[in-house]
Amino acid sequence: MNSFPQRNSMNAIVADDHPLWVKSFSDTVKKCDFINKVSPARNGVEVLDLLKKSKYDLVFLDIGMDEMDGEETAFHIAQDFPCVKTIAVSMHYTPKKIRQMYIVGCRSYILKAQDEKEILKSIKAVASGERYFHPMVIEKLALDKDEQKNLQLQEEFRLSPMEIRIIIHICEGKTSKENAEVLKKKLRTIEKYREYIYDKTGTTNKIELHNFALKHHLIIE
Repeated sequence: MNSFPQRNSMNAIVADDHPLWVKSFSDTVKKCDFINKVSPARNGVEVLDLLKKSKYDLVFLDIGMDEMDGEETAFHIAQDFPCVKTIAVSMHYTPKKIRQMYIVGCRSYILKAQDEKEILKSIKAVASGERYFHPMVIEKLALDKDEQKNLQLQEEFRLSPMEIRIIIHICEGKTSKENAEVLKKKLRTIEKYREYIYDKTGTTNKIELHNFALKHHLIIE
């Protein structure tokens, strides 16, 4: 186990699209004496902007944020800011949600309904370099075949969860406009994702991408 962080040695971000909850949770985080400051963010885009501008050590991510959700944000943090530790925070603890956040690198999964003592225990464990999952969360962590496949694609091709979804939609025949509507993204954002997908998969058109998806069992015929 890593040494315990020194007093006022860490900066944190609390990301959620409910300002009152952000304030309340931030007050809880500040009870850890190793926390220097806590910055708020409304979504994943704001989180990544903050990480580019200043040094942060811990990021608390709500799962269901607009514009960029917690899963997609955690993936990008793991890829671009590997020293930053992420913790998922949610009202729900369905097996699928827990495993999705685990796959993209979250070191803990805090339930909003947990008591403060348990929340602080999770934060201190992660700050010390550990992973910490409550027993009722651990029992839901076994990955199914599809999740193992997605984890492999993320590790081998650096494909984010959103990019994997878009690949499947493209192979189903959805246009960029339809993808934007279904995924609640701007058309320009979807088109940018398509560029990243072709670059990461080494493909140049829909036929090649379809073959890639077949090869890696993202789709079946």
